[in-house]
Amino acid sequence: MKRYASIDFLRGLAIFLMIFVHTLMRWVWRDPIYTDMGSYSLFVIIFLLATLFLGGWCGLFLMVSATGNMISMYNGFQRNSVRQTIIKQIVGGILLLGAAILTESTTGYGGYFGNLALGNIDKWTLIFYKGYHFETIHAVAWCVILNGITQAILSRKGGWKKINRNIVIYLILIIVIVALTPSVWNFAQKVIQGYPDAKRTFVWEIFGKSIPVTEITQYGFLFHDSIWELTIRFFLGPLAGKVEPIFPFLAVSYTGSIIALFLIRKQKEKEGFIEYDVSVMKTPEVWFKRLTVFLWFTSTMSFISFTALWLFSPIGNPFKFMQYMILSFLIFALLGILFYYIKKKENIENEYKHATLPLKIGMLIGFALFVIGLIGVGLVVFMGGDPTAIDMILAYTYDVRALYETGTWLWWFCVVTGSQIGAFFLLLRVTEFRGKTHKFGQKTLFLRRFGFVPFSIYNYQFIDVIPALFLSLIGSFIPITDQYSRNGFIFPGFGLYQYGVYGIWILLGLIILMYWGILRLWQRSHFALGFEWFLAKISNLIIPSKRKERIENEQINGPLPWWQSNRLNVKDGLVSPQWVDIISEDKIPREKLVDSKFSFKLCWLGLIIAPISLISLGVTRTARKTEGKNAYNLCGLIISIIGAILSVSILIGTIFVFGISF
Repeated sequence: MKRYASIDFLRGLAIFLMIFVHTLMRWVWRDPIYTDMGSYSLFVIIFLLATLFLGGWCGLFLMVSATGNMISMYNGFQRNSVRQTIIKQIVGGILLLGAAILTESTTGYGGYFGNLALGNIDKWTLIFYKGYHFETIHAVAWCVILNGITQAILSRKGGWKKINRNIVIYLILIIVIVALTPSVWNFAQKVIQGYPDAKRTFVWEIFGKSIPVTEITQYGFLFHDSIWELTIRFFLGPLAGKVEPIFPFLAVSYTGSIIALFLIRKQKEKEGFIEYDVSVMKTPEVWFKRLTVFLWFTSTMSFISFTALWLFSPIGNPFKFMQYMILSFLIFALLGILFYYIKKKENIENEYKHATLPLKIGMLIGFALFVIGLIGVGLVVFMGGDPTAIDMILAYTYDVRALYETGTWLWWFCVVTGSQIGAFFLLLRVTEFRGKTHKFGQKTLFLRRFGFVPFSIYNYQFIDVIPALFLSLIGSFIPITDQYSRNGFIFPGFGLYQYGVYGIWILLGLIILMYWGILRLWQRSHFALGFEWFLAKISNLIIPSKRKERIENEQINGPLPWWQSNRLNVKDGLVSPQWVDIISEDKIPREKLVDSKFSFKLCWLGLIIAPISLISLGVTRTARKTEGKNAYNLCGLIISIIGAILSVSILIGTIFVFGISF
């Protein structure tokens, strides 16, 4: 089974970060933190801010899922017909959507089962309305369906082989989706006044009980709302619901699809299938340059126009004109990067640089989005006259929809998405394009386990009450375990506590340890009875192409035991898969000192972003072994070590100099 180490790692990282953030959301006692913020060390404050930033990375799983999903579709196009593959895609998305509704309402940590684990027995009404909560799993399901429909249109008459054309179309769709997002959100608010945040109050007559309800308008209530009202809310959810609507997050999914198409194209080039790069244009490079120049001119004129309106503002809101000016600058900067590297591409001196050039462009685009997003946030906060904007960002880093009224949604979306794009392309550059997937895959098995059954982990997160209960029993013997009880006991009779800024890290360690043990044991049964296991079994019954694959496998290898699934092949899919290297290690032109030069560029970025120092240090050490000692990798080694030492020094300094007291 062929696997991309970067995709598997990032999928696991996204789920790990989800556990990290949800642990803080569920088990941190916030009131003392907000009250005593001034007494905490700089280290604690920085760590909390970093946590909030990572909390906004919910789109990473969506992006990575789209990448893996597109690769799976193209594998299906080769094995089966386009029609069969698209049917499999859409039906699979519908099944996932049904499972998402079930998870949010009933079986998940936010549904009834999750509340039962906390002792909230009276929360049974969640079953009949909480499925309308639009989380990442809903977004993934809808994006699977919409990606299938999009790819079905593009794949007509062999169009799936026109990868270059399809990449351009996806780029256009990304721009259109982001541009339409405010209009779609405004449309939803016109359909239902104040959607999704406005509250509605009524008495819910259900099963002979009269239950007073005050909830947001996003939720549809079974046995109260009409079929029409339930249907309207069902379709408004993906358009403008909280917390991850497809406007603008379908753009994130399409970004993952573009990354997948790029990887497929490179893989086909390596295998010699040149027909996969067929373009519909006779002279694509000429037309692409003309389009780029036209967009360059348009964005420049927009920038100048909106700058004038911002400065003089004879009509309208000058602050909005300032935001438009920044948006124009964003387009201008990104097009500048693309145009520069398209021109530079003509003078590339070796094939390796030609192969890795798109990765460099991707990293630069991600960095540009990140920086321009920060500028936009800063302008809104410090020049927009809205003192609540920064508080809203801190409170809703994970919910772009909630940032709409403050005018920061687009800029924060750029910050988060840009950082994810940059991280994705950087990881591809240091693994699949350096022949390091085997070593990288072995070293990241711990995190890849989380990504092997991501929906199961999402669904069963309420098991974190087990380590929470254990810590509540021993916490009184640990001086720094600052326990707080909400309304007496969360779980009557057991003392299931919440924790402050120190005790929460002990609980987090216990929760991660629990997941490590469960996943190690669970993989022995091929993750039977998990979320993915049930979906795979249902898919094998109702999807024709999956049923055909199951029958063919049984004819060759015999029938599998009931508790196993080909979808969850632990040996070939997790422990020792066939890793894909776009460029194998022996194909890297060491005489060109490519790793040495790469580490030299990367080490400087590590001075700003601490984890990158560790990456550049690893690349530098490899370069000194394979390319010999030279000025590039010597400088890279020194700067990487300085960056690592600087990061550790800041960490120690903020802990002790700025005073963490026990």
